[in-house]
Amino acid sequence: MGLSDSDSFYRRGLTYFEKNDYSRAIQDFDEAIKLNPDNAAILQSRGWAYESKNDYDQAIRDYDRALSLQSSYGPALIRRAKVYEAKRQYEQALADYEAATQADPKLASERAKGFVFFYLGRMTQSAEMFEKHMKFNPDDAWVILFRYLVEAKIGNSLAAARDLEVDATKLKERRWPAPIIDFHLGKIDEKAMFAAANDSDPKMKNEKTCAANFHAGESRLFRAQVTAAIPLLRAAEKDCPSHFYESHGASTELKRLGQ
Repeated sequence: MGLSDSDSFYRRGLTYFEKNDYSRAIQDFDEAIKLNPDNAAILQSRGWAYESKNDYDQAIRDYDRALSLQSSYGPALIRRAKVYEAKRQYEQALADYEAATQADPKLASERAKGFVFFYLGRMTQSAEMFEKHMKFNPDDAWVILFRYLVEAKIGNSLAAARDLEVDATKLKERRWPAPIIDFHLGKIDEKAMFAAANDSDPKMKNEKTCAANFHAGESRLFRAQVTAAIPLLRAAEKDCPSHFYESHGASTELKRLGQ
């Protein structure tokens, strides 16, 4: 078996990966790596397959190995950043996002860095990243919401509300999380926001309710109602899927509050 066979295993592994069959993808990537052990692209692909199976430690080992072969390999830097973010190792994630952008400007990740800066409590830098992202993606509802939060936390509450109202007009569809935006704008109250989170699909209901808990908690913090905010943030931390911005946001807010 030679290099061509390694390519065949790799291509078939990619096909399995695209079908979300990560275990078979890993098996083929294993064979490809045995035949071509110094290929950063194959190692990065296997790392991504492990990442998709939530095996973050093995994913990092593959990304590390790929980067030991090619230190400025952007795809491995981006994927390792996302794993560090999932593991809530935000400083490491930020370092990799920055390195990926330096390696290839096309891999600029203002959106991701905006959220990581938010988790780290670096609100001014978060706002800067979100603003850059929105120049080309003005209808990104979640960035619209989090940009409002960071601007309000910086101390620009009135400006944050004005920007939120303007940004809301750029949304192409009035669907979730539009009720959260309306809540922050004072167009509906907290009870109405939670009512809007109701959904016939239990999974969707849980996801919407957990997001509503987070934003209700943030609203209480803006009004210096810390005691009332903590249970809402804890509910978001407990009930939101771990990859949700609100899960990360609630955990880091609670940490900043000493909880």
